Amino acid sequence: MNQCYNSTIVNASIEQVWKTVRDFHDLSWADPVITSLEVVGDIPGDTVGAKRLLNGLFHETLTILDTENHSITYVIEDGPEPISKSTVANYVGLLQLSAVT
Repeated sequence: MNQCYNSTIVNASIEQVWKTVRDFHDLSWADPVITSLEVVGDIPGDTVGAKRLLNGLFHETLTILDTENHSITYVIEDGPEPISKSTVANYVGLLQLSAVT
């Protein structure tokens, strides 16, 4: 299994950052990387099963929202090459917050 890891430090408390990133339907904090986000279906962004379409290309579903551990897990169900469903199976993304002390 291939993995990619990115890290950044945010000058705010873990609770402040969690409050900002926990809504799967709000990526306003990811501008300009995310230019559009379309909510798909009626499931709220803080509920497992929430779906979104990013930049008109990436179909994603929230699979785990773990408030205690400040993490979000999601799957990319389809997108352009090189991550289209015909090329990649079981793409799982994880956003994990950790307090820096």
